[in-house]
Amino acid sequence: MLSVVIPTYKRNEYLERALRSIFEQSGQGCTYEVIVVDNSEDGGARVLMKTFPRDNLRYLSVPCCGLSRARNAGFKEARGDYVAYMDDDAIASYGWICSIEKAIERRGDSFGCLGGRIKALWEKPRPAWLYREMEKFYTVLDYGGRERLLEKGENLFGANMVFPKRLLEKTGGFSTSLGRKGKSLATGEEALLQEKIRGLGLNIIYVPEITVKHHITADRLKRSWLLRRMWYEGIANAAIAVSFNGSSINKRIRMAAAEFWYELRKPAKALLVSFIGKDNESKPFLPVCELVSKISYIIALLYIRNPESQNE
Repeated sequence: MLSVVIPTYKRNEYLERALRSIFEQSGQGCTYEVIVVDNSEDGGARVLMKTFPRDNLRYLSVPCCGLSRARNAGFKEARGDYVAYMDDDAIASYGWICSIEKAIERRGDSFGCLGGRIKALWEKPRPAWLYREMEKFYTVLDYGGRERLLEKGENLFGANMVFPKRLLEKTGGFSTSLGRKGKSLATGEEALLQEKIRGLGLNIIYVPEITVKHHITADRLKRSWLLRRMWYEGIANAAIAVSFNGSSINKRIRMAAAEFWYELRKPAKALLVSFIGKDNESKPFLPVCELVSKISYIIALLYIRNPESQNE
């Protein structure tokens, strides 16, 4: 059986659409359960659950704020041998569950994580400055039309990913020192877990038929939001680097100095041009985003604790 875990935080309108997209798949001969993990303090999603009187739907309250905690609580409650994660603002494509089950049958025990496409549902016209290379920071993912193993540096996103439950138990799941907490844009827990899985000699597999759509709200289509997102991206990258390369201060200083010297040699002209223009103008904004991420990465290398030592 497949256990679908949907963490949610005060977004009942989106959660209702997510649940309907899953339950509309009934009748395809696939066996599954859905676990809604409510991360809010007031348990607001409980009321919505009453409008879905289904035996395969369960509600779990985890008021201690944190996406990683919610995801971990979900897999611990799962009755299935495999756990599929979907965001509360995502919409499962028709056949999503059966596509997951077919992929599991094909791959057997050879995979550590699998997932697929995440298409954008823009709630406001996409700004001209938002290039394709920047879509990944909005949880948009497309590695092409064929199933394949992902290489180091290529990762799946938590809005659409599947793990064997036994592997989540073995690794401890998602790092609780990383990931979103309330309105924070912290990240990195998904990438860190996938690197740990690779370290165990298991594969990360992209299956394009496993597709969801993901809402991109209007407030995220501002440069200020993306710059905040990139700042947290740099901190997450530093946490992952410390986790795999050691926590000694000498090693951190060497990594920070090497990154600083690399950035210092880049031309400043593109960065200056990027700061000119409004949100709807097409300017090369990507270099600015990369610079913000690198600055936070360098700073975080000097102070951040090893996320593995902070897990709860």
